[in-house]
Amino acid sequence: MAPFETIELAKCIRHDIYIISGTLYENTHGHRAGSFLRRGTNSTLAAGAVGSLLFINRDAIDNACRPETIAGDDLVWFFGYLQGMRVAYLAKSPHQLSLVLWQPGTRVHAHTHPFGEEILVLKGELCDEKGAYPAGCWLRFLQAQAMPRIPN
Repeated sequence: MAPFETIELAKCIRHDIYIISGTLYENTHGHRAGSFLRRGTNSTLAAGAVGSLLFINRDAIDNACRPETIAGDDLVWFFGYLQGMRVAYLAKSPHQLSLVLWQPGTRVHAHTHPFGEEILVLKGELCDEKGAYPAGCWLRFLQAQAMPRIPN
């Protein structure tokens, strides 16, 4: 979002919002980069003076959510199922939304997810047998596809 640009959240749709960079204002309260917001009501959000880069997932199926805010400093990180992997859960229902931090060199064995998996690379690079995906890439893995690895 450009500096001071506003966005209207649609009524009757759940919005999962992760602030990648900048500050996002809701009324007079500013939410900093690294924060996660869940909103299910009609409201207006505004970018700060330097703009905001956001990840927004809209879910029309789950529109009766209660507002939730997790400040970046309040994220709870857990050790993942692999050495070199940490996970912070943002949402668990009806779909799972997580931040995953993989240390360089971490390798993930082939596995599947029942409903597939989508990945937005926030920084660094993700690699698999088909290529390298730098920050800003969006990946969608179907049920039978393996997960990529992090390069050294």
